[in-house]
Amino acid sequence: MNKLTKIAFGGGCHWCTEAIFQALIGVEKVQQGYVASTGKNTTFSEAVIVHFNVDVITLNTLIEIHLRTHKSSSAHSMRGKYRSAIYSFSNVQKLEAEILLKAFQLEFEHQLITRVYPFSEFKASREAIQNYFIKNPKKPFCERFIIPKLNLLRDKYSEKLKTNYLYHNDMSTTKLGLGLAALGRPDYINIRPETSIDKSVEAFRYTAFSTLDEAYHLGIRDFDVAPSYGLGEQFLQDWNTSRNHKDVNLSTKFGYTYVANWEIGFSGKHEIKEHSIDKLNEQWNVSKALLPNLKIYQIHSATLDSGVLKNDAVLYRLHELKKTHQLKIGISSSGTEQIKIINEARKIKFDGIDLFDSYQVTYNVFEQSTYAVLKALLAEGKTVIIKEALANGRIFRNDQFKAYQTAYHYLETLSKKYQVESDAIALRFIMDYLEPKLVLSGASNTTQLQQNLKALHFKLDTNDIEQLKSLAVNPEDYWQERSHLSWN
Repeated sequence: MNKLTKIAFGGGCHWCTEAIFQALIGVEKVQQGYVASTGKNTTFSEAVIVHFNVDVITLNTLIEIHLRTHKSSSAHSMRGKYRSAIYSFSNVQKLEAEILLKAFQLEFEHQLITRVYPFSEFKASREAIQNYFIKNPKKPFCERFIIPKLNLLRDKYSEKLKTNYLYHNDMSTTKLGLGLAALGRPDYINIRPETSIDKSVEAFRYTAFSTLDEAYHLGIRDFDVAPSYGLGEQFLQDWNTSRNHKDVNLSTKFGYTYVANWEIGFSGKHEIKEHSIDKLNEQWNVSKALLPNLKIYQIHSATLDSGVLKNDAVLYRLHELKKTHQLKIGISSSGTEQIKIINEARKIKFDGIDLFDSYQVTYNVFEQSTYAVLKALLAEGKTVIIKEALANGRIFRNDQFKAYQTAYHYLETLSKKYQVESDAIALRFIMDYLEPKLVLSGASNTTQLQQNLKALHFKLDTNDIEQLKSLAVNPEDYWQERSHLSWN
């Protein structure tokens, strides 16, 4: 269970204070409004209530950031409206805050005017101005007052910031996550630039843990896996247990079984599809070890021919898991029938409520056929997760793919313009054009991950997006080409 508690802060405009605390890892909710205390401070003053997980972020950190992001030593004439305050919800919290405030005074040249007051009453701001920076990042007020404060956080407290706040000011609605498809098995359908890789289980386990740790350090909180990703699910379970992070969102799947048994260069099928109720129960019994951080449970590569979307036993069991464990239920899809599969899944309801909340779909600069249906899902409030965003490595120049030479030239032109590699351009295109909930990095090591995350540094301009849209190829050709990629 998350150890949630709350405290309130006032100091400057509550639009600024709200944005500061919304940016912090471990803060789960910020209520913007006006707070009153007792005694001489019964008038309402602009403030926010911060709901935070004490296992993730400390009161010490919250108070320090509050003191450094408003004029905590300035007794200016507007202090009636903007009381410099920490509002406690208990006597114990009040005492702790007072001790911390006294300790922080030693780090400030001028006398702090911030005081700790008992919380008495709260009035919420009107809906139109709540989440002000998230809704209006380009407004002059935000650019003049809020963004400089966020830049200070990036400079001084980058390890405390949520991913979307790390590098850019535009507050993209899309997050980057990490998929473990290439981290859990020695061979994968990917074009690897490296020719000599230690493919022992020990080496892969070390690389997986290093990449997961680096991802978490860089602010990634969403991790996706499947039982068919070799030892990927076991690696993620072991990492999840050993690190004991409280703020990660894990997703896994059922329906495919890994059968290559870590045999390098295995000549047969590496994974076998089975969308039966028995396979669901078998794989769930393993995957449930990811709870309570498991948030999304998916049908792996749902297809029309497998009949899984008409299998009442499977669908009802997923409905049970959704209710029992408060999971989002999803599907992942591949191939030329992605649109048909998604639309079939959208029809499935229990008690009038959609069974599927999440859709993990292949989408990239070359395969854009699902754009319209994905935008419709987003408009319905569904979670859209993008996989294979780099087209299994085909977005990098490769003489094997003659049809992509013009695309390679343009991607490399944009790489020079934005001072990043082609992978960041391809990821940013999805973020700016489709705006899904999550795009998965398929990085197989920390270097690739760091390059991928540079997609958070910039935004593509409109003309560049239009040019990248033109790189889409016929879906039939795309998927036929993918089917011929070798496992390596």
